[in-house]
Order: sequence, then structure tokens, then C-alpha cells
Amino acid sequence: MLYVTIVGAVAFFIFIAHHPLHNHGFRMPWINSQDQVHHGRWFSVYIFKAINNADMPVLTPLIAVIVNTLTAFTLLKIWNFKLSGLQTFLVGVLFVAYPAFLAPFYYTWSTLIFIVSGFFAVLAVYSLSKIGVLRFFISIALIVMAMATYQPAISFFCVASVAAAIAHVMDRNKTIVETYKIFSFRVFSAVIGTLAYFVSMKLSGAKSHATEYNDLSELPVRVFTVIKKSFAQLYLSQPDFSESLKYLLLAVCISALVFGLMSVRRNMWKILSFLGLFFALVVSAKAMYFLSSNNQFYEYRYNTATVVIYCFAAALIFHYLSGRALQNLFLILISFIALRFVQVDLIRQEILFRGQQHDMAVANRLLQRMESLPGLDASKTYDLVKIGKYSSNFRSKILRSNGKRWDIAGDVHLDNAEISASWTDEDIFILLGSKIKFKYRHYDPDFIQKKEDIRKNHLEGRAPWPSPDSVFIQDDKIVLYLQ
Repeated sequence: MLYVTIVGAVAFFIFIAHHPLHNHGFRMPWINSQDQVHHGRWFSVYIFKAINNADMPVLTPLIAVIVNTLTAFTLLKIWNFKLSGLQTFLVGVLFVAYPAFLAPFYYTWSTLIFIVSGFFAVLAVYSLSKIGVLRFFISIALIVMAMATYQPAISFFCVASVAAAIAHVMDRNKTIVETYKIFSFRVFSAVIGTLAYFVSMKLSGAKSHATEYNDLSELPVRVFTVIKKSFAQLYLSQPDFSESLKYLLLAVCISALVFGLMSVRRNMWKILSFLGLFFALVVSAKAMYFLSSNNQFYEYRYNTATVVIYCFAAALIFHYLSGRALQNLFLILISFIALRFVQVDLIRQEILFRGQQHDMAVANRLLQRMESLPGLDASKTYDLVKIGKYSSNFRSKILRSNGKRWDIAGDVHLDNAEISASWTDEDIFILLGSKIKFKYRHYDPDFIQKKEDIRKNHLEGRAPWPSPDSVFIQDDKIVLYLQ
């Protein structure tokens, strides 16, 4: 566990050493404890309180790595495969260094709600390793806590439960009846826990894009869509999952399917169960989409549970392989994949860090232009309106340099990030020491309408930055025309 944690700290070291100012807005140092409540994440209040309602550099990402290590080893405990120390280490590294976790780490102030929610969900599965009334209610409570921290955690519970059922099917000391008895209890706890969470969400009055769910009438079409997207994610490339890496991971999954079938080949009921559960394993990693109306099927932050598929597949193969040559060959393959995970994590962090430096430099030049505007009144309060971005997707261009290509995007805040979101543009200039009085800070409720008005009525004859007339005063507004 210590070695896995160390590798995790290395994989996300730039987030630890160079605390990002973030891509939504600055929260330095204090977090509003109610920040996520309107999204239905009322348990996040207690997560934030546990870290002093502070956006903590160094400690937050380190705690996240440690919690992810605990999650990985809890999963291994649930599956109960016989692995060597080196094999256990490699499966743990696959989990903690999984590149989709880049998105939660980049959220800085809310990193822990992403990570801890997954841990709660896996604990809920672990609590039902044996059947018992108390264990059942503990599992329900943990599911409610997980979803009330971050709703996509239900995917972690589902995929971990299905993986546990497959491990049971492969266990020669367990019967099919025993397998499905425990699996049924986990399904019941998921249903009751989800319903209890819905009730709690209604009582809290939460309402946002994160609380929008599918109508029952849409479920048949939705099921087909989710199944299709689940299998597509196994081979479609993304910025941090190159085509070659995706095919290596797919090969691991197919190998696990083959070896698993070989282990149960003498029992027809186990063969059928294994095939059905392996199909469910892939689909269950997107369980949240059966509930949520969210259509961002491949966004990293909603799909971190997919890591469970790969870790389970690797653990299954390690458990099954007996020949020294095959074991060594597979050790080399998983070591290579684990190393590649660490590498792409660090590459993406370097790009994000350089992007932040870029945006800070541009913002500094803009501030100098703003403060030298003729007619600027230091005693007056101005409304800042920024048209366009600091660059034409600076981070994305670096990612795509040298001919790099991928099938689908990774995560909107990673791929197209800026140092601050459009509704909180003032914060960067306040950080840089501006003496201009701004009307809004942290959140401008009418930023879209004001942008549209400026575009339609006040940009004719003007050229974008760095043109001399790209920064100007219009009534009570300072306008930055960047693109």
C-alpha cells in the first residue's frame, strides 16, 4: 500500500507541487461548505468540514491518492484473488494512476468529493461480503453517503458488485446459489440506497443540472444507448488514452474473459453466469447514466469507475495464470501499462501548468492595457466583460502537436480549460493586483447576456486582441475583445 501510494504521488506530483489556480474560479483558501448542496451533494458539507473548509495545496491531492489506494486494496479484498505482492502492487498502481482521475485532481477544491465518494461505494460492496441485517443497512447508508457526496459513485458500487460476483463464480468453493444470494443483496441495497438518496435530495431542495434524471418512459432507449456507449469506450481513443493504449487495455479485458471461461469450463451454469456477468461488468461502469439524463458519456469525471474493469481483468489473469513464462510476460505487459498511465498523467499536468502560466502572462498584459485606458475612473465600479478566450485553446493545441489525434474528447475542463471560467473573469485581475473596482467577484449571473449584447452592438470596426482597440470602456463596462 505504501509503494502504491508513492507511485500515485509521483503520478500526480505536478498537481501536488504546483497547486493549480483552477479552471472554474479561484477559491483561495476557503471553500463555501454549501458549495455542492444545490447539486444534491449534501454529504459534501462534511467532507469540506473535515478539511477545514479549505482548498488545501499539497495535502488535498495527497489525501486523494491515499484514499484511492485504500479503494484499490478494498476492491482486491472483495475479489479475494490469490496474488503475489508484486501483482497486488501493479493492480493498485493501475487504479491510482488511472488517467481519468486527472479530472477530479484538476478540480482542486472538490477533488476529495470525487475520490471519497468512490471509496464509500466500494465500502458498501465490502460490507455485504457476508449476508447480515446490520451489514445490509450499513451498505445502504454507505450508498446514500456516496451518492450524496458525488452521484456517479453509484457506478463504482455497481461495477465492483458485478466484479465480485464474477470472482465468486470462479471460486470453486462457492456455488451459483451462494453467488447470486450475495449479489441479490447487493442489488437490493443499491435499489433501496438510491431511492433513499432521491428522498434525501428532495428534502434538501436540490436543483441543478446534476439532479436531472431520466423519465421511466425513456428507459428502454436509454438502456440501449448506455450499452452501446459502454462497449465503445473500450476501444475509442481519448487524449490520455491513445489508440495503442486502448487496444492494450482491450487485450487485457479479452484475455480475462478467455481465462475466466477456462476456469469455469466444467460447469455450464457457471459458464452462462460468467458470460452474463462479464457483459454486465462493462455496462455497469456507466450505471449512473441509467439514472441521470447527462449525455456526456465519455467525460473522465463521470467515468472513473471504468478503472475497476481494467483492475479486475488484470487481477483475474494474475490469479488464473500458473506458468512462470506466461506470468512474467503478463507482468511485463501490466508494468508497461502502469508506467504509461503515470507518464500520460504527468504529460497532461505539464500542459495544464504551462497553460496556467500562459493565461497569467496574457492576463497581466490585459491588465496593463486596462489600467492605461483613457477615461478610466479609479473611483468608479466597472462590470468586466470578456469576449473569447485567452488563447485559441492553448492547452488543446499542445496536446494535438506532433500529429496527436483521438476519437473522442477527454474532459471539457482539461481539454479546453482556462485559468478562470467566463462567469468569474474578474478574479484573475484581482489576483494580479488590479486596483480597478469590479462589480462582481466569483460569479456574474448575467455574463452570457452581456457577452451577446457586446458582440451584437459594440464590436463593429474593432479587431480582437492585441489590436489597440480590443480593450475599451463601454458605459459602465470594461470590455476585453480577445477572439
